[in-house]
Amino acid sequence: MTIAINTPNGNIGHPLALQLLDAGQKLILLTRSPDKTKSLADRAATVHEGDLLDEAFVVHATKGADVLFWLSPADPRVTDFRGYQDNIAQICIKAVTTNKISHVMTLSSVGAQLTEGTGPILGLGILERMLDKTDSKLTHVRPNYFMENLLQSLDTIAANGMIYLPFPGSIPFDMIATPDIAKACGERLLEENWDKRTIIELAGPKSVSHDSAAATIGKAIGKEVQYIEIDDADFKAAMAKYGVSDSASDVFLEMYDGFKKGTIRHETTPQRTSTTFEWFATNVIKPAIASMR
Repeated sequence: MTIAINTPNGNIGHPLALQLLDAGQKLILLTRSPDKTKSLADRAATVHEGDLLDEAFVVHATKGADVLFWLSPADPRVTDFRGYQDNIAQICIKAVTTNKISHVMTLSSVGAQLTEGTGPILGLGILERMLDKTDSKLTHVRPNYFMENLLQSLDTIAANGMIYLPFPGSIPFDMIATPDIAKACGERLLEENWDKRTIIELAGPKSVSHDSAAATIGKAIGKEVQYIEIDDADFKAAMAKYGVSDSASDVFLEMYDGFKKGTIRHETTPQRTSTTFEWFATNVIKPAIASMR
């Protein structure tokens, strides 16, 4: 079996590739940065260098794949975020149908069953429904909010012990660590018998609010950390400093609003993973903060 992975350098794609190589699988890797996949190429993975927005490249690179793992990367710099999502979804479909790829796994999201009010999740749900019309056997993996999202706040945590987001600090999330997502994806990809369509919902071991996450981070790094809810305008201004477009900011604000209202939720009872936020704060955030000093 040959498995193609379109994001082999990411927090999910890289550990997934390692897991599959350890299991003896043949891999095709699509990347813009082949230097970052050298360790995988050294283990006989086939690496194709190119841009995921180049349809001809994606179709060519996935030729011969029996299985495709597809994660639609987000580019917050684009001026039309939803249009960008639709474009990359069409490219995925073109590769699947042209190459008659028999099995496809998408990295989707909690709330992908909804058709409005979900921000960037909407594009993932649209891709799910587009793939549902193909002849491929499908697994849509829907994890909850990534613990790694809080790494975007490292600068303010290090500078003044603050986390700023446009969301009430008291509302809990089923935060999940990306290595746990990769592990669940790998286990599924190694299964031989797939139904036509399977949904795998994933969540961390327990719900964590941003208030409690801030306190846990503070305990791990040895200084007080506070969570501050900011308004939409301040969020957009902060994102603009990092090159995030108004279009992308608006889409993510819609997602936060959906979480705030409780409309973005799992369709079925999620599988619980093992990595706790306490472990993540101590073993990921703490060393990341230490490296900034």
